[in-house]
Amino acid sequence: MIDLVKIQEAVAAMDKVTVKGGKQYTQVAQRVEAFRRYIGDELGMESELIIDDSERVVMKAIIKSRDGFVVATGWAEELRGGTGVNKMACIENTETSAYGRALANLGI
Repeated sequence: MIDLVKIQEAVAAMDKVTVKGGKQYTQVAQRVEAFRRYIGDELGMESELIIDDSERVVMKAIIKSRDGFVVATGWAEELRGGTGVNKMACIENTETSAYGRALANLGI
């Protein structure tokens, strides 16, 4: 049985970064680590590239049970270009954002 409370407690104890508006945020990589540590292979994560054109990337992340039941999804959209991470790694950044949304929708 999956104990979301234990995962939430682990995430709460992790280091946070401060984002716009002063909000404290646990990075997606840390939440994925907690997901894998406490859920193991009970649930799986996958992503689907919906749009990849010269302007934007749209990604859908899906968290499923072993039998294929979708327990959470997350969507993300990023614009290509600029000087930040989306100039060189827009697909990777969008996928990470989508996983973050899916984990948040799962309660992590």
